[in-house]
Amino acid sequence: MIAPPPATRMLHDFLQVLLPASWVPPPDDPAFPRGDGHAVMFAPGIGAGDISTWPIRRFVGRLGYQACGWELGANLGPTHKIVTGMERRLAELNDRTGQKVTLVGRSLGGVLFRELAKMHPERVRRLILVCSPVHHPVASLLAPLVLWFDRFYSLAFSRDPALLSLPAPVPTVAFHTKSDGYIAWQHCVEQPSALVENIELPGAGHCTASLHPLALKVIASRLPLR
Repeated sequence: MIAPPPATRMLHDFLQVLLPASWVPPPDDPAFPRGDGHAVMFAPGIGAGDISTWPIRRFVGRLGYQACGWELGANLGPTHKIVTGMERRLAELNDRTGQKVTLVGRSLGGVLFRELAKMHPERVRRLILVCSPVHHPVASLLAPLVLWFDRFYSLAFSRDPALLSLPAPVPTVAFHTKSDGYIAWQHCVEQPSALVENIELPGAGHCTASLHPLALKVIASRLPLR
């Protein structure tokens, strides 16, 4: 059995969010390919809202994409509001632009977007998971908290670990870091397939992984692909 990261590592990981660098959008890099204008929707981690994804959204927007928050408030898990709201937001962006939408989910946000991609693969161009657990049950000290909130979650969202562990049928990039303080990194490595890329972010923190230089390079290079 895989053990969750210790509480000391989780605290260290969390404190990284308080550093000013965690809130500064990455600078432009002329070497990165320019975007085609399709919509890229971001989901925050547990307890966070759209403000937490603002730096990476600003970066993606400057590349030439429609970088969008999910506009559903704090991520409290798969409540009825969030499950139905994600579907509505995906359909709205897909219909408005006439193009499939790329989904970028951080941690718990990635879990929710992965299920969304399973429900509506015809609307999803690519799925990018940033330190999101893809094997369930999850080895994390926060797992009991998520289980406690289960009573408030939508009945339409699966509780079956086997079903939750199934990959989405869309091109997927799954980032993980072995210094993750929230989730056992092994649980963030997607099942290998022709649709999946598993990429390690050396030295990255769980809460700041989306701003890791390698993550930015990979995101910028994968977004233009169809």
